Amino acid sequence: AALAARADCENAAPRRVAVLNCEDAVKWADHVDVLRCAYGSPGDAWTEYRCYDGEFPSDGDLDALDAVVCPGSRHSANDDALPWVAGLLDALRRAAARTDVRLLGICFGHQAVARALGGAVGANPGGGFRYGAEAVACRGWAGGTLVLLESHGECVTALPAGAACLGSSPGAAHEIIAVGDGVLTLQAHQEFTPALMNARVWPAVAPRLADADAARRAVAAADVDNAAARREIRAFLAGAAPAAGA
Repeated sequence: AALAARADCENAAPRRVAVLNCEDAVKWADHVDVLRCAYGSPGDAWTEYRCYDGEFPSDGDLDALDAVVCPGSRHSANDDALPWVAGLLDALRRAAARTDVRLLGICFGHQAVARALGGAVGANPGGGFRYGAEAVACRGWAGGTLVLLESHGECVTALPAGAACLGSSPGAAHEIIAVGDGVLTLQAHQEFTPALMNARVWPAVAPRLADADAARRAVAAADVDNAAARREIRAFLAGAAPAAGA
């Protein structure tokens, strides 16, 4: 029955999706297109809010949406010196409170959603930077272990009240989080291919890696499970419960 429900969601009507874009680097001018290609379906309408410019959806905007996506960013979800972080956290809380809007967080967005809902974000265990493909042990999500791309200096260190941890990795104990049926967040970058990650992310983080060249080669050779993760995310955005079909 759960698999049938998931199939119904995957064949649902086109969705109205808002991206809370927190990445202002010029090289990511196509950020929304990357997300749409990974998580979108034919006919979906995607709208961008440039949070770094103070753009956020109003309650009226949320009335017209089916889903909100908060993706990755080079910034820290803990950086209250950024003038737009408070507005972002407010927008995430308002989206999470809706029963008619799905909220998806990725990497920075995963951390921002956790913080907005009362969880905590801090440095990675051991203080190092994680860059590479890691095995994510899923619990009640995607049916097993997935190899996914990671790039983060911080992680969720405490869950929000009422949240369930659906997956853990060597670099993030709370790798996948769900809050009820309407909120799903992941630390990993299943929207990136290894080639894209090495081309755009690696140059920026290489100085923070112990062996940057080895890390780049490992990512290039990684056999990642993007297709499985993307399938679960598309079903969630279309209305499936995060753990359906597990």
